[in-house]
Amino acid sequence: MIAIKADPLHTIYMIKKIFLFIILCFIFTGALLAYRGVITLPWVKNDAQKSSGIIWGVYTSAYAFKKGPETFTQPLLDMQEKYIKDLGVSLLRANYETYPDSQEANDAVVNLAQKNKLELLLVLEPPLPDLMTQLTYQVGYDWGKKVATRYKGRVGYYQLTNEVSGVVIKPSHPGTKDNDYDEAKYQKLKTYLQGLSTGIHDGDKNAKRVITANWISTAIIDRMYKDKVAFDIIGWNWFSDMGDDPTHKVLDDGSVLDLPTYFAKYKKPFWITEANESHGDFDDPTGKKQAEYFNTLSANIIKSGKVDAFIAFKLFDSHSEAQGKRTPDTSWGLVGQKVDAKRNYIPGSIKPAYSAYQEIIKNYVQAKS
Repeated sequence: MIAIKADPLHTIYMIKKIFLFIILCFIFTGALLAYRGVITLPWVKNDAQKSSGIIWGVYTSAYAFKKGPETFTQPLLDMQEKYIKDLGVSLLRANYETYPDSQEANDAVVNLAQKNKLELLLVLEPPLPDLMTQLTYQVGYDWGKKVATRYKGRVGYYQLTNEVSGVVIKPSHPGTKDNDYDEAKYQKLKTYLQGLSTGIHDGDKNAKRVITANWISTAIIDRMYKDKVAFDIIGWNWFSDMGDDPTHKVLDDGSVLDLPTYFAKYKKPFWITEANESHGDFDDPTGKKQAEYFNTLSANIIKSGKVDAFIAFKLFDSHSEAQGKRTPDTSWGLVGQKVDAKRNYIPGSIKPAYSAYQEIIKNYVQAKS
């Protein structure tokens, strides 16, 4: 029998092929895990992780001290200015109001932001009395283009309604799967938002569009992205009943959801668009619990380095506080309300949460400078 000698070149070639196959398996597995939000690859970072710092903001309203459902006067907004400046935020978030005579109020909010060199995020809720029967592409397009054209170059950010997850989610569903949403409602909302987003872009090509959800309703953003609803920033509303860390939410099955990392696959900034102790200081009138939540939540967000903006909800309590009627839905403010001798609503006591948030921003800015 003739002995056949192994070809050393062939052996080296086969070893290289096996080694290359192993490397490709590692790359594929890593990419898959990163896509699913399980891990973050060091060379795949979203814009938030590349950010030079967090944008700190607060939600307010031109009608925070209104006397009637559609009453606006400039002094009602002017009295908010010193609180906004003192707080140290660099961004205001406000609804674009749709009362019959609210254009003056909307213009005043834009002017307030510009005067104080603040970024502005305007929330564009659908101006429709019967929401689901009137959501069309054209209605959305016309609405978005109208507002963005009016404020071209003056408003940096527009929010595509608020919490798209809450609009179409089925009752008692978490929102982590496509079929957690009412399909007929989703299709209408999707079409409307496609028009709204395009309208904003055509009105002001430099304005950024923010889409928001809440809780753990991740699938709605995935669907909107897949269905080509154009947006530039992912926003999330997060309150104490959801936990104190959106980058580490333990789910019912024991797994951990890291929202910014989950959405890193889209390479877009991740914002906390609303944050507060649930119902503000309603459950603890001393305000300590509310202040503690701001401290804990902000510390976790700063430590993560994955969140691009943090917006407190909201600056002032609602009127019923001034009337002595405390309710869960009127105690969200960092500042209370009271009534003066002429029965006008005016700012009340500064709450511990206001001072806590002020200190958070101050310390963060100093550490970054």
